[in-house]
Amino acid sequence: MSKAKKKMLLFLTDAKCSEKTPIMATLAWLAKRKGIIFDSYISSGIIRAFGLDIDGFFFGDMHAEQFYYICNVYDVQYCVYGKPRRFLEDLKVFNKECVASAQRDLPEFYSSVFNWYDVEIPKEAIMVRTEAINLEGPNGKKWQIFIDSYCYPDIYYQEALGIGSNITDRELKKLREMGVEVISTLYCEDSSIEKLKNLDFKVRSIDSLRGGDSYGSITSRIADRWLNKAKGVATGDPNLVTFWLPFFCRNDLICLYDSDWKNLASVLSSYADKKDQTVIWGLQPSDNFITELSKFNKVMQIITYERPLFVIQLNNECVNNCSKSPTYWDTEFSDEELLEKAENGQIACCLLVFSENLCHSLVIPRMFELVKTTGIKIGIGTKVSWYEYASRWMKDILVPLDSGGCFPLIEPLLSSAGLGAATEAKGYISAETLLACLKKAQKRIAQLWGERFVPIGYYPWQDANPYYKPDSADPQFDVIEKAGFKYSITCKNMNEPPRIIYQNDDFIVINQQNSMLDLLTYTEMLIGRKLDKETIASIDPTVKVPWSYTPLSDLKRWEKRLVNEDRPGWVIISIDSPFWGWSPFYFDRIGALKSAMNYIRSKGETGKLFSATPHETARYAKILESNGLL
Repeated sequence: MSKAKKKMLLFLTDAKCSEKTPIMATLAWLAKRKGIIFDSYISSGIIRAFGLDIDGFFFGDMHAEQFYYICNVYDVQYCVYGKPRRFLEDLKVFNKECVASAQRDLPEFYSSVFNWYDVEIPKEAIMVRTEAINLEGPNGKKWQIFIDSYCYPDIYYQEALGIGSNITDRELKKLREMGVEVISTLYCEDSSIEKLKNLDFKVRSIDSLRGGDSYGSITSRIADRWLNKAKGVATGDPNLVTFWLPFFCRNDLICLYDSDWKNLASVLSSYADKKDQTVIWGLQPSDNFITELSKFNKVMQIITYERPLFVIQLNNECVNNCSKSPTYWDTEFSDEELLEKAENGQIACCLLVFSENLCHSLVIPRMFELVKTTGIKIGIGTKVSWYEYASRWMKDILVPLDSGGCFPLIEPLLSSAGLGAATEAKGYISAETLLACLKKAQKRIAQLWGERFVPIGYYPWQDANPYYKPDSADPQFDVIEKAGFKYSITCKNMNEPPRIIYQNDDFIVINQQNSMLDLLTYTEMLIGRKLDKETIASIDPTVKVPWSYTPLSDLKRWEKRLVNEDRPGWVIISIDSPFWGWSPFYFDRIGALKSAMNYIRSKGETGKLFSATPHETARYAKILESNGLL
């Protein structure tokens, strides 16, 4: 007998709707009171991304597939405000119930929603400033900030009616007729407050702008008001918070932000400490922000604007049908086969896909299809969130090739801190915190897929290269070994000949061979244009990006070198997954990756190359070393 589906209230709106954040905060507490799930979809409009104008990432990020999934898993009811462009016809075809629909009339919208759920309209509304706030620094520099995205805790925890400061007099009068008596304000201009008084509302100010205010000071005051109600903190710019507001409400997370990211790392960590919180959700203003957080023993679960959608899927327990499936390691080359390859001077080629966070799981369809097309083995770094959110995609690695899957070509490794991203080097995240995070991730994967499928390989982000400065710190190999991994592929001694970096009993650590681009070359390649002289002068020449952006030439370079030296070995080439598998990057780059994979399939120019998983490569290193061939 099937279980009854959980009810979900889905809010559809568009990016130009100025009232969307106070509305979402209101719907979030209403849904919580009624015991139903709340989520949203914002039609995002044109996004300017690396030289391309894209109407969101609707197809590239599989919005339709994820929407159809939640419509099947949940009993979806929906409400519409503004002018959303997606899914309205689908919802009608699926016979989903429309709770309310309005383009502009906010009182009418609220009246329909509250009547539907038989909840009395609150007597208090909270008005948040939806217009830009103009600020000026001591040096005369002027800038604008938008604060409405961060005001959701006041609406959510007070169970008030959320409204924007651009609300019309007509709408305010209708709210008065509906029973709203008090309007509290957040960061509103004097003219807005006067308007409320003239309409006979009782007006109180929750908080107002102060001299020297910034994102940091304002969001800290919001956190101070509501941290006792929250379970933790998160971070992100206003756009990020807007897209993720339902998630933050569901998980009782309050968002802090500051344009000074070094100060933000310290402040964010101090608030997280008050809630005994290790994993922080958010979008990093710079990768160095993650490194700063690591000093405070914090791990970052990175998210982006609409990547991925409907993260309520993290709460869905996947069906564990793995019990009879062979593991990735059951079909590897035998020791005898690897020894024969070693004696013939062959070179193990391992393509390693780096993925740091939940939103990187959106590369799975393109990467997995490429593996099937070429028949080349890869390793892919994963987080526990992949097994929670994207399990239905991930399980393709257990489906045999002759049934349309990827088995046995893909081996998952656990990446970075397992629960999120951290700089794993000594002097940054502590051994105790790193070990605890890895153990927790392993336990969760075992719960979801079974003990046999917990990764035995480890792939760090910055175990030797904090701030992307090569070999500037020492790895914590002992922690990785203590966590029970059989091998690790390190960032230490990158772009050097194959070598065993560390070995103790059965645990082994080997290096990677990818070339490392300087930050200037990397940035110009990423944005598709030359930088100006001022920007070039600000770039640190010691920073090296630890992934290959020329996998085919890297393969050929190391093939030639190892063959000329007449010795076997390995070539591990790693790529940063979003810049190969995300929209819009894959438009130009996926072909280059396919060329590298086809080169391995053809055994290279010398006929010495063979495709290997990361674990096979680590085993090959042991065989080479034990037979004096390394």
